[in-house]
Amino acid sequence: MNRLMVTLTTGLLGLAVVAEDASASRASRDAQYECEDALERRYDAEGFHGVTVSYRGGDYKVTGYAEQDREDAWFECWVDNGRVEDLDFDGWSHRDDDDDDDKAKKVAAGVAAVAIIAAIASAKKSHDNDHDYEHGRYDDDDDRPVTWSPARNVNCYRNTRQCYETGKGYSAYWTNREFH
Repeated sequence: MNRLMVTLTTGLLGLAVVAEDASASRASRDAQYECEDALERRYDAEGFHGVTVSYRGGDYKVTGYAEQDREDAWFECWVDNGRVEDLDFDGWSHRDDDDDDDKAKKVAAGVAAVAIIAAIASAKKSHDNDHDYEHGRYDDDDDRPVTWSPARNVNCYRNTRQCYETGKGYSAYWTNREFH
């Protein structure tokens, strides 16, 4: 019975060690990928070789060579909890992705702002012109006919101050456009 217990205990401990090794191996591989990804983003690194990963005091240290246009450069990278904490690189210059992203975001925001302002101005001008062609006043004794059609399949009624679309019923859009 003791021999069976010893065998089972040894087997369970062996499985725990294997599981721990697999987990550590996965974590070190993840640390390597995080560092390589950071080098690709920041420095346009294209390949890696001679990469080693070591565990030191709760952090993973990844070292090796990064390649860009057939030029190698040495790097050291520290990863803590899946995030690159520090990256030392003795190679080509930094890409300044953050600056490029900020510039692109600012340009996009500027274009969007101009488009919004233009759309508002156009809509106001269009709305102002909606009332010019047949009606200047909005009371019941205006010059409009009792019923008119400002567009195909749209009928507006002066007495109720409402517009209706054929097959859809009351139209808030056309009512607002024609009476307000």
